[in-house]
Amino acid sequence: MCFRKFIISLIFIASALGVCNRANAQRAEKRLHSGYRGMIEVGGGPGVGYYGDAAVIVSTTQGWQFGPHFFLGAGAALNRLNMFQTAMYDFFADFRAYLNPDVWTPSAGLKLGYSPFTTYNNGPYRNFARGDSTRQHGIFVAPSIGATVALNSQIGLSLTFSDNIQVGRFYTDPKTVTSGNAATAPAEPRLVHTLVFTVGFYW
Repeated sequence: MCFRKFIISLIFIASALGVCNRANAQRAEKRLHSGYRGMIEVGGGPGVGYYGDAAVIVSTTQGWQFGPHFFLGAGAALNRLNMFQTAMYDFFADFRAYLNPDVWTPSAGLKLGYSPFTTYNNGPYRNFARGDSTRQHGIFVAPSIGATVALNSQIGLSLTFSDNIQVGRFYTDPKTVTSGNAATAPAEPRLVHTLVFTVGFYW
């Protein structure tokens, strides 16, 4: 009698494990797999601090997914700064880590790059230096946290929150700036912070 119960228990456990394995296999189809991956993201948010500015950002990244946990790529972004009336063209490396290999996964990332030029700006707002597109340039950094949901084995959606840190140049001595020397007056770098909420699509 006890032996029969033992056999029945073994059969039940084996059946349960089989169901779990099948469920895991189905879920695995929606995880991030190794290979090429592209992304498009759109976001925006408020400025932070005296030199901060609200922004709208559109970006794309192309790179390689290393298993379910790591991604490394390169991308470009159009970072439209509202009050400063300009758009920074950012080029960056993009690193992302996914914390578990599941359909839903928390993520953390870092974009690190440079903006070699901008659109023409009419400033100044808070002494933001105006001039041609080469006057404003500098480092771009964006640490982020978020979550990714896989729709199938190839495509998915992402939600991220980041602190976009963009170097901008501001007049060293605003009182000496006139319409005649606004494009050439001395300027110094300052960090422009924007808190950005982003929705993305990857494939």
